[in-house]
Amino acid sequence: MAPGPTSNRSSGSLASSPRAGGMPAGGAPANGNRASGTRSNGERSSGGHGRGLDLDVDASGGQPSRRGSQEIVEAATRYFEAHYGEPIATGDVARHLGISEGCLASSFDQCRRRTPFEALESFRLGQLFQRVREHPTDSLATQVRQCGLPALARTDRLFEASFGIGLAPFRHTSRRAAEDRAFRIAHPGPEDLVVPPDGARRGGDQATPLARNQASSRCQPSAASLARKLGR
Repeated sequence: MAPGPTSNRSSGSLASSPRAGGMPAGGAPANGNRASGTRSNGERSSGGHGRGLDLDVDASGGQPSRRGSQEIVEAATRYFEAHYGEPIATGDVARHLGISEGCLASSFDQCRRRTPFEALESFRLGQLFQRVREHPTDSLATQVRQCGLPALARTDRLFEASFGIGLAPFRHTSRRAAEDRAFRIAHPGPEDLVVPPDGARRGGDQATPLARNQASSRCQPSAASLARKLGR
């Protein structure tokens, strides 16, 4: 998964939850501890999609142990993988795992030092990175929406904060890389990869994709050009 940015919780994709730990679903505190081997069993959520987690707990207040918190985070991440393109709320994930929202937030804080919302947003941005890299000719607005991210302008700021490059220039770079890969497949001979002295000055079909890319790399796109690309 790609690194995540500092989140802005105003998008509403995953409601923020308190960092304080919670109890397993059903409201009954877990009283066992690891030394005695007693375990706290999460309830299986309805609908056949949940996973009943059999968690280790610490002796203090029935909170998940480090190992139990790691299991919760891993299970929540699998839920993100399956549903990241959909609206997700904290309660959806907690019910799926059969735990409380407080327990979910506490586990992410203990293992990742971030909230479930921040982890989900980071995962979504990583998915967007892969989509743009693999399909650079697709609409940015569509790709952003398919990843469950907020409006294009805000996602562009999150993307740049996370990866150090805006969406429009990243797509431009990905397009050039895709053209070069296609050219190398169609012209596997080493002589085809040599740019003639005047190759960069020729335009249209006479110039190879490699020559056109070298020529275009000398010019930085203007702010107006980037705005037009982001508006697509």
